[in-house]
Amino acid sequence: MTPVGDPGEVDRAALQRLRDALGAETVAMLVGECAQDLEEACAALSNPSLEADGVRKLAHKMAGLLGQYACPGAAAFARSLAHGEAAVALAARERLMERGRACIVELQALATP
Repeated sequence: MTPVGDPGEVDRAALQRLRDALGAETVAMLVGECAQDLEEACAALSNPSLEADGVRKLAHKMAGLLGQYACPGAAAFARSLAHGEAAVALAARERLMERGRACIVELQALATP
């Protein structure tokens, strides 16, 4: 289990390729927008009345964001929840929030110019 903020979620080589292609300032701005979107998804996941379909939709959104921003392991986890069984999605939403927030912390630290 990767605690929030611990290194390991971000593919540093992929993030560097983004920096090389877009520039450090642009990547920092995009990571900031991604972090906001991920945090909004995590906040929505924390709603105890959220049903399985809602968890799956948020997991799908997070899979796309995490995949675009060099977090392949967390993206794969989110994708598995988006396409998995309802009970599994509900049971794993806390873990999805943890991994999403770990990526936010790590991406922001690595993307700061």
